[in-house]
Amino acid sequence: MRGEEESTRGGATADERRNEVLLELSALDKSAGDAIRRIITLDAETLRVERVSYWSWQADPPALRCEEGYELSPARYGEHDTVIAESRYPRYFRALRAEQVIAAEDARRDQRTSELADDYLAPRGIGAMLDIPVWVGGELAGVLCHEWVGPPHRWPAAEVELAISMGQLVATALEVRRRNRLEEILRVVSEQSARLVESEKAVRDELRARDEFLSVASHELSTPLAALQLALDALRTTRLSPDDTTRSLAVLDRQVKRLSQLVTTLLDVSRVRTGHFQLSRERFDLGELTREVCGRFADGIAASGSTLSLENAAPVVGNWDRSRIDQVVTNLLSNAVKFGSGKPIEIRVGLDDRGQAKLTMRDHGIGIPRMELERIFERFERAVSTRSYGGLGLGLFIARAIVEAHCGRITAESVAKEGTSFTVHLPLDVPFGCEPTPGEAR
Repeated sequence: MRGEEESTRGGATADERRNEVLLELSALDKSAGDAIRRIITLDAETLRVERVSYWSWQADPPALRCEEGYELSPARYGEHDTVIAESRYPRYFRALRAEQVIAAEDARRDQRTSELADDYLAPRGIGAMLDIPVWVGGELAGVLCHEWVGPPHRWPAAEVELAISMGQLVATALEVRRRNRLEEILRVVSEQSARLVESEKAVRDELRARDEFLSVASHELSTPLAALQLALDALRTTRLSPDDTTRSLAVLDRQVKRLSQLVTTLLDVSRVRTGHFQLSRERFDLGELTREVCGRFADGIAASGSTLSLENAAPVVGNWDRSRIDQVVTNLLSNAVKFGSGKPIEIRVGLDDRGQAKLTMRDHGIGIPRMELERIFERFERAVSTRSYGGLGLGLFIARAIVEAHCGRITAESVAKEGTSFTVHLPLDVPFGCEPTPGEAR
């Protein structure tokens, strides 16, 4: 080993070289994954020690494991994952806990390290050891080990001081590593907590919507049932004229149809949720179907005070489920009449710029607040008061499920108090490989 004033590379003295290394390491990014590797490399090159390694402490069972190892000749990263247990070398471990530094000039005879002689030191040709216990947060975190390969060796005070400084740098890197790990844990926990809060809110919102739906459904079902009961009582207990009998039968017919429609809606919701929403496709003209639906609404539109215009310049023929697309148009037109405030309703049927069928239905009624647009297609969701407007609030949920089952999409645009526009895009033929699960696609 050279003396204290021995020249090193570039003509610098040993002291100067040591100072340069410490300055370099002080600027090292301690959060980098290879920070400890960089420290032990410069440590070995500066002290000219053949083997420098960092051993991390593990508590169960008490032992040290080689985490990083560097061999000076040839320059390479060598032994790692070797484990030495406290139960086998108790004196060495007591020394690590009790002393700031273990400078064993004759490691095979020094009482602190002699236990290692047969199993570890002799097989590796180690004659001297300079071990620096590394403490983090008041606990032993590991040891920075300098192993002199060859005969016993004296460790000058300057080298011991440098080794201690290197141990402190390793401790800093470990503290940064631990802090980063804790910050990552806190970030993950925070994200998980936020997701749990969101999930809890979603569950509460769904339960609220479900309870409101059940209340509305009970009302919607009880109304036709009460009308049916009154009509049946009249037929059963009262001698009616032929005209009164005809009117009572008409009431019965209307209420039975209303009940049937409500039950069908509930069944459709169940089919969507369970994935049993089947389509029976045939080729037909969307414009012709829309005119038929408009014809069925003629009386209701007139009673509402609205007017209806249908623009359909050319046939738009596609391969769809006629009854289901009828259901979509019916639900949209029903909404337009219900919420249109007696103002004009406009329907356009044509092709979009991608060659798909496009149906647009616009009213000029109460509109939908922007914050409600995202949820009006959801199950059990409504954008209006249940006291002011009847219905189960499932029409748009079912309409979207039908459109998506055809590999299409439905969107809504609205301005409160100015009206709402719904647009449906449908491919003329279902694309190959397009098999969405109704109710799940978005």
